[in-house]
Amino acid sequence: MEDEACPEEPGASREGGGPGQRGILSAHAGAQIAFIRTVSSFRLRLEEYNHVVRIGGWPAPNELRIGLGCMRLSTDEERDDERALEALARVDPQGLPDTDASLMNNAVMRVNASRWAAVPASMPSKGLQLRTSPGAQAGQTCVSLHGGAAGSAPLWTQCSHGVVWPASFSVNREGNAAALAVQPMAGWRELWLLRKQAGGWTLSVLPPAPTLPGIGYAELAGWVPGGRQVLVAREARGEGRYQRRYEVLDLATLAPRRQASDPSVLGAFQRWQMPQWKQQSVSLR
Repeated sequence: MEDEACPEEPGASREGGGPGQRGILSAHAGAQIAFIRTVSSFRLRLEEYNHVVRIGGWPAPNELRIGLGCMRLSTDEERDDERALEALARVDPQGLPDTDASLMNNAVMRVNASRWAAVPASMPSKGLQLRTSPGAQAGQTCVSLHGGAAGSAPLWTQCSHGVVWPASFSVNREGNAAALAVQPMAGWRELWLLRKQAGGWTLSVLPPAPTLPGIGYAELAGWVPGGRQVLVAREARGEGRYQRRYEVLDLATLAPRRQASDPSVLGAFQRWQMPQWKQQSVSLR
């Protein structure tokens, strides 16, 4: 299928990386986007600590084109992360042909896996606190959980070579569970779930899927009042399989009470999903 070439970006040429190209962030777009992007130039690159998915370079006139879209975004670098998420959120999956659905899903998973890069970290002023420090090994980050008292000994400590996203730290109302996003590799984000038990705080790592790491994310969607259940969203592609599901997990056993591919059929998601998850995540599409 032949489409019109994407218009030149003002202030930038196709050779090299002019200022006008710095604001072009990734994402496949739906039929409502006016421009067309090429498959061959669509590449997702995650940088350590700057996990923003970007597209490099403008397509040559003879490159193969598909009906997805050139995401023509702001050149304001301070809003790049935010606008990448906004662009994906505007895409209507129903407007994509079947052949482009997997490309769209892959783009969403890669961007969503690193979406915490767009959120500034802010720690709660009271209650449980999360602290990070460099580990003993190069590239390692150690995470510790502390009570409200200043100078108190850590309740729990764990070190990881993955990227820890402090902005994702969340504690349920009852104070018996906490969640943290940790990204061990590009495009693959795990959910660290901390639970207070008789012997102290314990860690359970929820992967995007029970497969070898491919691309995907597992993320906190909300806490159910009562301190017994948690809402989790997962999406992944690995070992040749794709799956997206929303789960109501039992905090004691982490077994699913209910799960579905559509959160609208789960009453707990309708009542207790966190507003910031609904606003920031591109899982809902």
